[in-house]
Amino acid sequence: MLLGHWYLVRTRLDVSHLLTFARFFAISLAARAALFVGGLLGAGARSPRGLGRFLREAAIDSGLFFWQRVFFGFLGPAAFAYMVHETARIRSTQSATGILYLAVIFVVYGEFLARYLALAGVGPM
Repeated sequence: MLLGHWYLVRTRLDVSHLLTFARFFAISLAARAALFVGGLLGAGARSPRGLGRFLREAAIDSGLFFWQRVFFGFLGPAAFAYMVHETARIRSTQSATGILYLAVIFVVYGEFLARYLALAGVGPM
């Protein structure tokens, strides 16, 4: 986000840096999603209720917050990462910066939901 802000201040910066960080953002989102799935599967395997029931309870009983976590924590930012990459590729740095701001808001809200679900006893999110 800070790098994107410099593209608003210094309009002649090379776009390759923004493209590199957009790719890094997408890769970090993929890693976070893999850790999310691994954490759920690990917690479900250790659960005395069994993996199937653990996942069912997480997705249905806590479904409102769980699916918001999935959307705001992973799907929304992944879509934004793609949009940032494509808008930076066409050298529209002002639009890419605005999309990065939205992505940060989504990630923060997704992490807030993850903390809530962990404290509510659903498991690692």
